[in-house]
Amino acid sequence: LVSPVLDFGWWQQPDYAPLPMAALLPSLAAARMEAAGDFSATGLAAAEAYAAGDFVTDLLRGSGDPDAVARLTDRVAALTGLDRAVVAGADGRIDAGEFAREIGRSARARVSLYDATVSGPRWPRAGDPVLDAMTAPLTSAMLGFYRDTLGWLPDRRYLLLNGDVNRAWSWGEGRGQPEAMTALGSALALDGKLEVLVAHGRTDLVTPYFGSTLVLRQLTVPGAADRVRQATYPGGHMFYTRPDSRRQFHDDAKALYGERTG
Repeated sequence: LVSPVLDFGWWQQPDYAPLPMAALLPSLAAARMEAAGDFSATGLAAAEAYAAGDFVTDLLRGSGDPDAVARLTDRVAALTGLDRAVVAGADGRIDAGEFAREIGRSARARVSLYDATVSGPRWPRAGDPVLDAMTAPLTSAMLGFYRDTLGWLPDRRYLLLNGDVNRAWSWGEGRGQPEAMTALGSALALDGKLEVLVAHGRTDLVTPYFGSTLVLRQLTVPGAADRVRQATYPGGHMFYTRPDSRRQFHDDAKALYGERTG
């Protein structure tokens, strides 16, 4: 599973909801560390422990608790690198959009939500520095693959991202938000040999890796922890555009399939 959202009920919630904030915070911390050139696995682990512990506790105390807000402000400002006054103005509650705006403000840069370590010039019509910049080369690469490898070309315009299809997509019925955890749990229970690799980029703010971490912790299928592995690589939503991350991902995938095929 590559850069997935395993449960939209955890991720797409109102602005005041604590779970999306907890899922996002370690990626903000990773972006801050990479920008400063002092990234460490130990530092990221500490951010994760805080996000799933004292951070959530203080969020649940509410903005009416000045001591909780002060603790949030101090720790979130330190983890994200944002000005303390900005964090205090949000009562310690920073979302992806605000982080991207504020972290690039001094340099007049637009920071990508798809990889918070990538930025471009800020101007009114500028798109996302990762998503928009990748559209043309990926479209050319796909058309080249179709033509040169498969010997086929589409007879209509090729759209890498089709907004009409995206808007018309059926997410199912009822009031529940789409999620894959129920199906994943059933598959793991029915097939004792099934193994899963969940791959994320650590500075992806669109589908933060820690969101999958928190959701996967809730799996209650016996033995699932030994058969579901999460790997987090340097980079963002398309972490595989980085050569070192692509190589690591290749090796992890090869090991996954190699172990099952002998």
